[in-house]
Amino acid sequence: MSRILSIAPRLEDMVLYKISAEEAFNPHENIPAVTLQHLRRLAIYWPDKNIISRLFSHVGVPASLAVNFEHCQVSDLQWLLPLTHNDVDHLCISALTHSVIAASPLKAVRFSTKDDSEAVVVQWIAALLSHFQSKDIWLANTYHWDEFDEAIIKHTSWVETLHLGSLNFINMIEILEKNPTYWPKLTKVVLSRPYHLSNILKLAESRARLGCPLEELECYGMRNTVVEKYSQDVEKIKSHVEAVRLHKDGTIALPLPDVCTDGVPSPWFQWQKKLIELKPRV
Repeated sequence: MSRILSIAPRLEDMVLYKISAEEAFNPHENIPAVTLQHLRRLAIYWPDKNIISRLFSHVGVPASLAVNFEHCQVSDLQWLLPLTHNDVDHLCISALTHSVIAASPLKAVRFSTKDDSEAVVVQWIAALLSHFQSKDIWLANTYHWDEFDEAIIKHTSWVETLHLGSLNFINMIEILEKNPTYWPKLTKVVLSRPYHLSNILKLAESRARLGCPLEELECYGMRNTVVEKYSQDVEKIKSHVEAVRLHKDGTIALPLPDVCTDGVPSPWFQWQKKLIELKPRV
């Protein structure tokens, strides 16, 4: 692979699918390091420790890059996570696509797993989230498993802003309502749709009683008929939340760098633009 990359310096997208380190890099070949300054997206399926270490020791990549680590096992995270920066700005979690995206203004790394066993997935999400310290969580959807939602909450105690894209986030909100000390720094909640505002009201009340009230609530899709339906809940929420912003239209755009979605769409790179557009992988 080193020879191939050396004659393709303008490569923009690269996918490594079920490839071994021996197939990719021959340690006996005397080939100089390659710099792929035009590379935008890199996807590695079933990442192998040897191939990752050899890849990044042989290949220089630009500062702005979107990386997919697909089908990661829990054991992979022990060596894979230290390769990534932990100073990301946003974490985007989707149970539907079995993935977590760690994003900053220039880079984004997407981790996914194919294992849908509850015990394994809970271990996987806990190991991932323990590595990062982002203040923003973007939750597209969950499995509605108590253990999964609790793993997210318990391993992200630094969260200040919660973005909710799922239509059914009652389970997580109920956990937060009953245990408001889990996220002591939480000050803002953003809803992609105006559902379950009665549960948001309970959350606001519980945090106010604790002395760490929500400061902001934003809600999209608040058309006139919806506002009328939830008017009582909204008014009660306003008594506990300093700033309540209702948006008639619009959707929540995921905070991904342009490098994730620029160019020709490819099935190898799963980057969605909106929080409620996350769909199952093919």
